[in-house]
Amino acid sequence: MNHRQGVYAREVSLILVAASTAVLLAACSSPSVSNTPDSSEATSARSATPVPTRDPVATGEAVSTDSLTGHIHNLVLVGTKLYFGTHEGIWSQQPGQQPVRVSDELFDTMGLTHTGSTWLASGHPGPEMDAPNDLGLGISTNGGQTWTKGSLGGQVDFHRLVATNKVVMGLASNNGVLWRTENLGRTWKQLGTPELFDLALDPANDATVIGTSQTDVMRSINGGTSFDSVPGAPPLALLAASQAQVLGVDIDGKVYASTDGGSTWIQRGSLTAQPAALAADGSRIAALVGDTIMESLDGGRTFQARLTGVGATN
Repeated sequence: MNHRQGVYAREVSLILVAASTAVLLAACSSPSVSNTPDSSEATSARSATPVPTRDPVATGEAVSTDSLTGHIHNLVLVGTKLYFGTHEGIWSQQPGQQPVRVSDELFDTMGLTHTGSTWLASGHPGPEMDAPNDLGLGISTNGGQTWTKGSLGGQVDFHRLVATNKVVMGLASNNGVLWRTENLGRTWKQLGTPELFDLALDPANDATVIGTSQTDVMRSINGGTSFDSVPGAPPLALLAASQAQVLGVDIDGKVYASTDGGSTWIQRGSLTAQPAALAADGSRIAALVGDTIMESLDGGRTFQARLTGVGATN
């Protein structure tokens, strides 16, 4: 394949991803929830469960579930614990165990991240919530169980949300504007519309922002004020920051890592297809491929199934 053909195929693939995302967002604009657990069931679901003394993923013991029946929008890894932002609130799962619901309210969690013990989310309200259709930035200090109104309520719905220390950045779903706050949402800056599909903050330097677009991997060294394309970068679609590195997956499922803020990339391994969501913590990586959560314990070199039968993503 010559260079022009490669670029064309890459643009078509990312356009199809964007089109699929648009269908998903339309489906999630008016959330409806059925079979809502009663209070006793919710309390039981949130009860602490013992952490396995061994890692079932490492021994190939995938769990099949029918709990996560709604759309899964995003993943977050915290140690061994995997969090899901879904059409029906926030859920979590320990290796080898069934997912349990975390959030009291079943809001449509379109964006989800954390910085330290502070959790941040965006999306649309659940059926019992008295809130505008665009939630702005919500904040939780108890692991995502309860949420307070942070900022930008009624103005913004972030479908891409990343954070490190007190810096939070998000991409608005309605117009693609990139927003940045350096005080956990008390004040914000709008940084224009760089036409990014996904983004990540360099864990080593929050002034460095990496983004993906239809044609290039983009990099900013001034906090997102301006971006330049990265020469020779692979055609990445999704990104996830993890301690001293940034991970990316291209349109064919190949996994790459950068340890210099997105300037250079090294291939680690591959998935069977481009995932719909990606998360990382240390050498552990989780990716949603079809109806299966695939997980790597060695930085993306190899993957095993962690959870099967999860809800649709479109």
